[in-house]
Amino acid sequence: MPFAHRFKTNGLANIDIILEREIETLLAKHKHGIVIRLHVLGDFYSVDYVNFWIEMLEKHPKLCIFGYTARSPVKLIGQAIAKMNESDRC
Repeated sequence: MPFAHRFKTNGLANIDIILEREIETLLAKHKHGIVIRLHVLGDFYSVDYVNFWIEMLEKHPKLCIFGYTARSPVKLIGQAIAKMNESDRC
């Protein structure tokens, strides 16, 4: 992926607020809905972060997400991802 760009949050405490605002802006622009690919150059870093995406799916019915992970389904983060994957929009 020679042209991929990694965004650094540097421990940004309110990254979830920023992401949600961006989601809301995109949904306002695209009335039929949006699909977001998560983590082109990364992965889920905590259960709270997985739960953020579960919350976004619950809150925004026209949001769909997809992506890939290296997380093991026997670890806590992997179990949270498996729960999130129960949604038909993930």
